[in-house]
Amino acid sequence: MIISMMIIFGFLSLVGIQWANMQEKRNVKANAESFYNHVLFLRSQLHAYTTMRYQKGFGINSSMMFPSVLSSLVPDFYPDCSTADNEAGRCKPYNQTPWGKIDDRDYRIVGVGGTPSNPDFYRAELDIKLPPASDEAYKYERAATLSLFSKIPSIVFDEANNLITLRIDRPDKAFAYDGLVKRSGDDSTLLGDWDVGGNYGITNAKEYTIKASNNSQISVSKRLVTIEGLSHGQTIKKPVCSGSLSPKLTLNIGEIDTPVTFEALSRFKPYIQHQNANSWTIGVDVTAKNISSGKTEKVNFGKVTALIQCI
Repeated sequence: MIISMMIIFGFLSLVGIQWANMQEKRNVKANAESFYNHVLFLRSQLHAYTTMRYQKGFGINSSMMFPSVLSSLVPDFYPDCSTADNEAGRCKPYNQTPWGKIDDRDYRIVGVGGTPSNPDFYRAELDIKLPPASDEAYKYERAATLSLFSKIPSIVFDEANNLITLRIDRPDKAFAYDGLVKRSGDDSTLLGDWDVGGNYGITNAKEYTIKASNNSQISVSKRLVTIEGLSHGQTIKKPVCSGSLSPKLTLNIGEIDTPVTFEALSRFKPYIQHQNANSWTIGVDVTAKNISSGKTEKVNFGKVTALIQCI
């Protein structure tokens, strides 16, 4: 009877030990998976940061695409985590690992290709220190971590220094981004004529400029001119101008039709009789000799050429 009880207790103890070992391995695996997902999230947020920088006009090949320090991700791209919340298990700081913290010097921006002083482009690298391979307490945890991180193509394992390095490249299809005309207009020019197809227009622009032969820019809005022929007393609407430009009217001598009762027209004077916020009223004064009376009179014959523009 006693021997039977001892056998049963021994078996139950063995089962308990095995269950405890299995549970410990589950916990270790869960922690490793949590850290693996944490690093994947860091990588995705670094890509989000570079996308934001690109949209702000930074060059796709510039080192400025990446944050200079990893902490720059907080709080816009990585939620802030207080010590109290971290200890309560509600969050993890951006630099937390199962064995300590990621030091500031473990993150860097490195040049790729080209020369050391003039790389073709840049990427970010993040070193993650592993527990010592000789430490039995972390043996399974270290193996589980390496197994998970081996799934990431951009991971480099440095066995001699006992660390893994995560390489964070520029956003996917960076070569395509470099060929796009950016919404910001920075660092992007057309490589040929832009044909909109004939069925569409380019609308709602504040200004257009044209390159002159001396490389200066000619304002289209200031050079747009409407030309009309007007007689004395006629009214013309003022143009609606963009930005800080204002309506301007220039009057020149146009057609002069001499009535049969007059001769020797002279002193042709076009002018603005009066104006308001919306229009100008044109005046035309001409000095002419009345054939019947022989007297010189001021009359309102002829037309003026009106040049309407914004300046």
